Amino acid sequence: MRIADAAKEALCSLNRPATPNDIYSEIQKKNLYQFGASNPVSVLNSAIRRHTLGSKTLQSTPLFEKLPSGQYQVIRQSSD
Repeated sequence: MRIADAAKEALCSLNRPATPNDIYSEIQKKNLYQFGASNPVSVLNSAIRRHTLGSKTLQSTPLFEKLPSGQYQVIRQSSD
């Protein structure tokens, strides 16, 4: 599982917008990903930004959107 996938699963589990710290706590609680970094929240934040709509560092299909509050939420897919 990629970090971004773990973040998406954590946000879906929380069922509300959340900060990277909240997302990290949920990832740890559910044992979704094991971080080897000394600053895992920073690594998580970078991974989320790389998958955030409108981000300058967007690397693939966006999974998240950043709210004015600084929290992130999962982009809901339309059911066309």
